[in-house]
Amino acid sequence: PRFAKPKLRRASSDEQRWERQVFRYDSFAPPRHGDTTAEFLSCGSEYFSRVLRALSAARASVFITDWRMNPRVLLSRSPPQTRLDDALKACVARGCQVFVLLYREVSETLQSKHRSFEVQCRLQSLGVRCMRHPNHLSAGQVFWSHHEKIVVVDQRLAFVGGMDLVEGRYCDPSGRRRLADDGASWPGVEFYQPNG
Repeated sequence: PRFAKPKLRRASSDEQRWERQVFRYDSFAPPRHGDTTAEFLSCGSEYFSRVLRALSAARASVFITDWRMNPRVLLSRSPPQTRLDDALKACVARGCQVFVLLYREVSETLQSKHRSFEVQCRLQSLGVRCMRHPNHLSAGQVFWSHHEKIVVVDQRLAFVGGMDLVEGRYCDPSGRRRLADDGASWPGVEFYQPNG
């Protein structure tokens, strides 16, 4: 056989104990301490700046899945401002392979901000390998979408369960969740995410 069967093992006593407990955030497992580098990023400003830092350090590969993406979203709002498409273009220029999987909307009439074909064209013009989810109707998948938001850099650093790389996801680290922006970066849509 081409692939070996995984070997099953008995659950450790710690794992058996975890099954009977509820941990922080109703998690199935306790927080890890010691050799873990996992962090919780709850603010768009933190998430975008960490993604930008990771993209800037990428040497070999970048993988991104996104439900909705705007290549022109600002990952850094302080000078020098850096857009997502500029960060990905720099990755490609350094020789990184960049792959993006986008959700393909059922119809732009349902959510006019979904413009995955335009996003695909923009990314491909930068040298990014971009693929959209297959057409829903021809695939027989009308009520389904991949909703993952994942960024993996050099197969060593991953952002999992994050935010769409799009306007309307930014909030500041003070924890304030504004309903309107100050008009500085994305007038009318910085903190508000309408579907229309």
